[in-house]
Amino acid sequence: MLGREVVAAAYPSELEIFDDVAAELRRGRALATRPLRAPVGMGVDLSAVSPALLAVLSFLAAATVTGAVEWTVATIGDTGRRRLAALMTRQSPAVALDADEESAVYAEVVAAAERHGLDRGRAETMGAAVIGALRLRGGRE
Repeated sequence: MLGREVVAAAYPSELEIFDDVAAELRRGRALATRPLRAPVGMGVDLSAVSPALLAVLSFLAAATVTGAVEWTVATIGDTGRRRLAALMTRQSPAVALDADEESAVYAEVVAAAERHGLDRGRAETMGAAVIGALRLRGGRE
């Protein structure tokens, strides 16, 4: 699952809650920000990125499968949509996105993450992590 790959690479502290968050999404429950366990005495309130990540990836998956989301066709075109769908679902052979397609997907992931409540820095980290995982699936680094 692409979400697990992104979490393992960019948010490894969230791996322990990832399956629960994914199960909630499959049951159709709204994905709210979840707290992470901070070390005792740390005095820091941490919130998980996994709920927003899964919501963003669900949006991308729907966009690639249906082509109904305007940015998909207008920005990356039908060829890019098919490439992204193949990468997200591990279809073989998967062809890497070109630089313009990557840039468009990155921008959409960042914008979607911000719509789900992440600040700009966390949204950009998510965008970079998603692109990194897609590159690995496409045989690029």
